[in-house]
Amino acid sequence: MKIYDYKNAPQALLTPDIVAMLTSIHEHKGKQELYIEAHTDALAMLMEIAKIQSTGASNRIEGIHTTDKRLEELVKDIGLWALARLRTISSAYRCMHCSA
Repeated sequence: MKIYDYKNAPQALLTPDIVAMLTSIHEHKGKQELYIEAHTDALAMLMEIAKIQSTGASNRIEGIHTTDKRLEELVKDIGLWALARLRTISSAYRCMHCSA
């Protein structure tokens, strides 16, 4: 059986290089959050485009061919359905816990 030194092992792992990398990751996360807050509309549009392109690529792999316009309609319909389903589930969850 391996014996683990819980006091000294974590300190040995936190070398200056590792701490510098962790600090860099933390700084980049902060920059990313600021960018997301500042450019919400642009990122939402890019997400929609990515979903449509991804769906189109998957369909082509499976041999299904359709127009970009039709794919856009389908992706939006699925998104609305998923949102409605999520709202239904969350309201049912709230009601279930309200009566308890």
